[in-house]
Amino acid sequence: MRRGAIKFLVLTFIHIGARASADSTCRSSMPSIVFLDESGMLMAPLVRRSWSVRGHTPVLRQRGRSEQKVSAIAALCILPNRNRIALYFRLHSDANINTERAMDFLEHLQRQLHTPIVLVSDSLPHNRH
Repeated sequence: MRRGAIKFLVLTFIHIGARASADSTCRSSMPSIVFLDESGMLMAPLVRRSWSVRGHTPVLRQRGRSEQKVSAIAALCILPNRNRIALYFRLHSDANINTERAMDFLEHLQRQLHTPIVLVSDSLPHNRH
């Protein structure tokens, strides 16, 4: 992609209804709107440019070379009464967010919210499972 180009975010809307075992109040209630995304972070520091006096190269010290990583999955939820927004997240150290972890997170989220959810997620290839 050329520098300065506009990036478009394509959204996928999925309605996840109440399960058959749920009570009738759950089935008749309005859904929560859930915005879901995941991210990964490396614990190694980034190499950046720095300012210093001419002729004196700055020395930036760090403790070893860390190969650890943290993956996060988070959901921003607009609750059915539309008067509150809640943030739910889960961290995984040294693991990637795969389909199994994402579905486990969504199942726990739906149990926590006690409502059907409308899931809004980006349409990246790894989210289409």
